[in-house]
Amino acid sequence: MAANATHELLTPLTGVRANLEEAHMHPEDAPVAVHNALYTLRRLEAIVADLIVLTLIPGRPDGVNQSMDLACLVAADVARRQSSRIRPPCHIQMELTKGAIVDGSFSLLTRIVTTLIDHAAAFAATRVSVAVLRHGRSVMLSVSNDGDVIREDDRERIFEPFHQRDTDRRTTYGATGVGLTVAREITEAYGGNIRVENVHPGVRFLVRLPFSSSEAAEEESSEGRRPVHSPA
Repeated sequence: MAANATHELLTPLTGVRANLEEAHMHPEDAPVAVHNALYTLRRLEAIVADLIVLTLIPGRPDGVNQSMDLACLVAADVARRQSSRIRPPCHIQMELTKGAIVDGSFSLLTRIVTTLIDHAAAFAATRVSVAVLRHGRSVMLSVSNDGDVIREDDRERIFEPFHQRDTDRRTTYGATGVGLTVAREITEAYGGNIRVENVHPGVRFLVRLPFSSSEAAEEESSEGRRPVHSPA
């Protein structure tokens, strides 16, 4: 991973240097060159941030854990995209079930949602579908698109750092190359799992997270307090 990380960090740095040299040699083109350099620097910052998170996650997710509705996190992410016109543009369908409560860090759980929707949107033809539901003692998050399928031998490798499914598209949309790796590490650190499967048409990511332990205890306590009616 170290070799890949070095390459991924050096590539944008080389781009920034080229932009700045162009601005120096051709002052009339400086605004465009500076704009391109700033865009590349933002991507570089995102790569470094993801690498830092990746080193901190295993076994000890950071942040203060709290109970939150995963459906609300999805709704907030989609609303943010619509208000800010985040690229890539595509229609997002939602099917959200309230009461899908999970325990964790707000920032880390939001990162799972954001990463999967980002990835689905980047490879979508026209639309992305997001669903949240509760299944027993688990909460399920489904994110799918209508784009190209993923080859069977790539379905595990896409979770590896800097796996190059489509380098041009990843660079165009500012992806870091470790987003899916981070999403899986967070999911597994919280006792869940994530998998990808082909659907018709497109690809679907499925995340399973444990239902909130505090909410589960409250439900069990409520059931225990229900009056028992003796038969007449």
